[in-house]
Amino acid sequence: YKDKRIHVIENQENLGQVKSLNIGLGEARGEYVARIDQDDLMMENRLERQLDFLDKRPDIAAVGTWGEAMDEGGQVFEKVRMPISNEEIVGSVLFCGYFLMHTAAMFRNDLVIGVGKYNESLSFSEDFDLWARLLLKKYKLANIPEFLVKHRCHRKSSSRQFPELQLKNTRASMSNFI
Repeated sequence: YKDKRIHVIENQENLGQVKSLNIGLGEARGEYVARIDQDDLMMENRLERQLDFLDKRPDIAAVGTWGEAMDEGGQVFEKVRMPISNEEIVGSVLFCGYFLMHTAAMFRNDLVIGVGKYNESLSFSEDFDLWARLLLKKYKLANIPEFLVKHRCHRKSSSRQFPELQLKNTRASMSNFI
């Protein structure tokens, strides 16, 4: 890459997504980190909207967006509306609800590092656990009510390949939260 701000981090072996995410967090130099999965898409104004939101709301630790679910060919089949306020999000955690799309998240890196980064023992639920731990530390989360990402849903996605492990780890995270 010709942009000096971009640094490629290459693991010598496959360490898995969660460990790789933590390595990336340790290397990140910016105030904010924005997530997106390799096969998902974001609208061209997503980062601008989230950056503006976080700059205006220093009380918010992480912000997501609404999203569109698309199939393998890119055809949108569902509009996904996440809870907007922190209060709605806390309620969703208690009922094991889906409250902040990982692929749509932007967060304050120092706060995420401060709560211990991603829990590497909770694969496929590392995001749920991270958001719950931020809430336990009295940090707030929010979602921008705009469709700023497109999340690809397919048979080979981790949540479809390992649903039992994802549920087990989400329940463990919920138990810790409660």
